Formats: sequence, C-alpha cells, structure tokens
Amino acid sequence: MKKTTIYYFLTICLLVSCNKKSDEEIIPDASTIDVEEKNTAIFNKLTATWCSACGSWGWMLNEELTGLIGDKAIPISTFASYRSLFYNQLAADFAQSFEQFNGWPAFYINGQNKTAYVTGGVSYQGTRASCVSAAEAFVDSQVIVNTGFLSAYKNNTLNIVSKTQFFSDAAVGEYYVGAYVLEHEVSGEQNGKPDLVLHPHVLRASAHTSSFGERITVEPTTGNTFLHTFSLQPDSSWDRNKLEVITIIWKKNGNKYAFVNASRESSK
Repeated sequence: MKKTTIYYFLTICLLVSCNKKSDEEIIPDASTIDVEEKNTAIFNKLTATWCSACGSWGWMLNEELTGLIGDKAIPISTFASYRSLFYNQLAADFAQSFEQFNGWPAFYINGQNKTAYVTGGVSYQGTRASCVSAAEAFVDSQVIVNTGFLSAYKNNTLNIVSKTQFFSDAAVGEYYVGAYVLEHEVSGEQNGKPDLVLHPHVLRASAHTSSFGERITVEPTTGNTFLHTFSLQPDSSWDRNKLEVITIIWKKNGNKYAFVNASRESSK
C-alpha cells in the first residue's frame, strides 16, 4: 500500500511538472545566436484603406513585387494615414523618416521612394523595375552590420533576444537596432475591393518605446557585438499564429533614421 501511494505521488508530481513546462517557453540565450553576414532589404508599401488606387493597381503591384523580390526584402504594409483602418504612430514615424512621396500608394526600398512618377500618375512597369533593381543592388552590396535573433512567449509576453554584429568598420555615428511585429493576412475593408480582404504583412508595433529601437552601445567596428532583449505584449485582437517578428538596424542622421539592414527570424 505504501509503495502504491508513493507511485501515485510521483506520477502527480511529474504531470504537474510537465504541464508547467509546456505552458511557457524558455527565453533564448543570445550567445547561441549566429548572425549571418548578409543584407536583407525592407520593401514598404505606404498604403491606406480609404485609397482606391491602393486596392486596385497598387494591390496588384504589391503582390507582384513581393513575389519578384522574394527573400531579398521583407515586405511591410505601412498604414501611415491616420484615416486608415490599420493606422498607428509607428507607421507614421516610418513614413516621416522616409523620402517624400506624391500620393497613395507609394513603394519604398530601404526608405527610398522607388515609385516611378510620370505625367498624370505612376508608371506601373517603371515602379516594378525600380524596386526590384534597388533590392537586388542592396543584397549584393557590402555587409556592414546585421542582427540575428530568436523569440519566445512567456506569460503572454513576446521576448525577442537579439545579437547584432559588425562585419565591417562603419562610418562614425549613432546606430540603433529595433524589433518589430507584423501581422499577416489581417481581414479588413479596402477601397477598390468589393469585399473584405486579407491585408498582408501589416506593421503593428515596435517592441520598445522609440519607433527606431535601442542605441547600439558598442563601437561600429569589425567583430563587435551588441546583445539586447526586447519585450512586447501583443494586442489581444491580433492573431498570434500570424505574427511575424523582424529587426531593423538604423543610423541616426540629424532627426531622421536611415535604414542599414534588416533580418527575419531564422528559427524558433
């Protein structure tokens, strides 16, 4: 009888232990992260849900460019108009720091406006060629710095552990690294579409108080690394299974931030 009681006690303890472990993921260790010596661009579509062009030719061009650019760039739908369904201050700050544009939609590679404007509107073919060319040129350029990272949820908080490494001596200046959350296929209205549509790669939030991240406190010289952990509590309305985490490295120039490099999460 005594042996049976001990057996049941141990079984209950094991079950409790297993259940507790499955409810929480262990926060990754930054020392285990490998940083790839590669460049990845960001491809921003500045868009608005009230904009009919954004839902017609702009929608088609965005889909085409996302396919053509592939893994050379991270696609981001940036709703910088306060009248838009998915507007947020982060999107507005990005647009403010990027080059100027002449209307919605506008297509950007690394914060540079690659929309081909012509008399009376926008050249579809010209914009497509300009965006693809810019993304390919950036991927083939010298890698100065990049970030690798891993993420895990704990107590409903998304923890992002990052490691930033310099691969070449960079120009003197202030460098920042930011972590961001996108949500893919968000259902919502779109002028130019007859029904609700699934909006791709919607820029949702930054995992820090500043839109442009945390300052990298090591000297920007070859081999130096910077470790940092970001935390974010996703909004309850977001679909956790469709969230995408990215990091972006910026260089501060005056009151604006210039894009340097970006990365996706390579593994979980």
